[in-house]
Amino acid sequence: LQGELQALEIYPEVDPEPEPEQEEKSLWYVGVLMSCCACLSNSFGYNFVRYAHSKVDHRVAMGDDSAKVMQYWQFPVGWFCSILLCAGLDMIALSFTDPALIAPLSGLTLVLNVWVAQLINKEKVFPLDGAVTALIMSGVIVTIMSGPSAAFPVVDADYLWTQTFRSDFLFYEFLMYGSAIIVQKWCRQVYGDKTEAGIAAGRAAHPKLNQFSPLLFPWVGAIFTAHMNLTIKAFLSYLQGPCGDSEWGVMACFSELGPYFIIVWLLVSCYIQLNAINDGLRTEGALIFVPIKSALNVAQVSLACTTFYQTLDTMDTLQTWRYIVGLLTVIIGITLITLRPVVEEEEPGARVSGGGGLQEGLTPRPPPGGEAAPVERTANQLHDDETI
Repeated sequence: LQGELQALEIYPEVDPEPEPEQEEKSLWYVGVLMSCCACLSNSFGYNFVRYAHSKVDHRVAMGDDSAKVMQYWQFPVGWFCSILLCAGLDMIALSFTDPALIAPLSGLTLVLNVWVAQLINKEKVFPLDGAVTALIMSGVIVTIMSGPSAAFPVVDADYLWTQTFRSDFLFYEFLMYGSAIIVQKWCRQVYGDKTEAGIAAGRAAHPKLNQFSPLLFPWVGAIFTAHMNLTIKAFLSYLQGPCGDSEWGVMACFSELGPYFIIVWLLVSCYIQLNAINDGLRTEGALIFVPIKSALNVAQVSLACTTFYQTLDTMDTLQTWRYIVGLLTVIIGITLITLRPVVEEEEPGARVSGGGGLQEGLTPRPPPGGEAAPVERTANQLHDDETI
C-alpha cells in the first residue's frame, strides 16, 4: 500500500481530455456556413415557385383555364429547394450550433433574394438594395459574434416536458397560435379564393385591412418557421443525448412519448408554413413577400428558441444587449426593403413585383376607399402581352 501511494506521488494523475461538447462548440462556424447555404437554396426556391405562379397567372388571363403550376418544372424544383434541401441544410446547421445564433442569418435570404429575383423573375434592383444589404450584413455579423456560447442543454424527456409546460412558453404559444388563427381569418377576407377577381373583390370590401395584407401570410409562415427550427433542434438534441447514451441507441428513444410529440409538432409546423409560403408567393411578389417574411423569421425564430431553451439566461448582460442590437439591425434592414420605389415603367420582359414597397403587389388593388376598377384591356404588368 505504501508503494502504491508513493507511485501516485511520483506519477500524478493526468487531467482528463476535453469533453466532446467543448470540442463540438468550436465547430459553430460549420453551422453558420450550412445556414448560409440554406438561405441561398431558399432564395432560389422562392423565386422558382413565384416564376411558375406568374406563368400560370398569365395563361389564365389569356383564357387558358387548363394552366397548372405543376406544368412548370420550376414549381416542384422550387419547393424541393425551399423545403427539402433548405431543411436538410438547416438540420446540419442546427446540429452544430444553437438556433438562436443562426436566427439572424434568415436575413441573408433577403440579400440573396434581391439578386436571384433579378436573375429568375427579371425583378428590378434599386440602389436602396445595396444599402439595405450592407445594413443587414452588419447586423448579422454583430449577432453571430455576440450569440450564445454556452454548451447547448441536453434534451431528454424531463427537459422536454419541463420546457414545454413552462408558464412563459405557454403564454408565448397562446399569443402566437391565437394570432395565427386571427390572421388566417383576415387572409380569407382579403384574398378570398385567391383568384384575381376574388382578391380584387376582397381588397375592395376591406380597404383598411388591405393596407396591411402583405404582412398576413408572412406572419403565419414566420410563426411556424420558428416552430420548425425549434423542433428540429429538439429532435436532433434528443437523438444526440438520451439516444446516443443508451446501449439500445435510437430505438430506445422511440419507447418514450417525447420523440413522437416532437415529430408531430414538426410535421404540423412544416405543413402550415408550406401553405402560408405558397399562398404568399402566389398573391404577392417575391420582392415583397420574402423581405417581410425574412424580417419576421429573424424575430420569431429568435423569440421562440430563446424562450423555449432559455438561451438569454446563459449570456451576460453586455453579450445579451449586443445580441439584441444585432437582431434589431437585421430586422430594421429587412423592413427597409418595403420602401423600394414604385416601378412605373419596366424594361421588356421585366415584372413589376419588386416595386412599390408594402402597398405594391402582383394582384389587383382597388383605389383606396373605392370600388374595384372595371375590367378593361390593358398592358399586362407581368408580361409584355395585352391581356384582360
